[in-house]
This record gives sequence, structure tokens and C-alpha cells, in this order.
Amino acid sequence: MYCPFRPDGDGIGDGQKKKFNPGDILQVEDLEGQGHTTRSVGERVVASVGLSV
Repeated sequence: MYCPFRPDGDGIGDGQKKKFNPGDILQVEDLEGQGHTTRSVGERVVASVGLSV
């Protein structure tokens, strides 16, 4: 699970990009394929928590 505390972006292996806001929770299951990326949008500082479930 991925829980951002400030606005940031997340990329999916096929090139899609999604924007998440504070309080959003994303369940990511990278079981095969290219996985995903996480990065800050703009010049904001990003804080997030990754949990193994």
C-alpha cells in the first residue's frame, strides 16, 4: 500500500501517470511486468509511506 502525504505522481509500467493527493490510499500489486514509479510533481517535497501487506 502507498499513502502519500503531499500531492505527487505515480507512473504505471505502460506509461500511464496518475496524481494522488494527501489521504489517498493506493494498493499496488507488482506481481509481474515492469512495475511502477513514484515521483514528485513540480518542486514540492513529497512524503509517503509504503506498507507491505
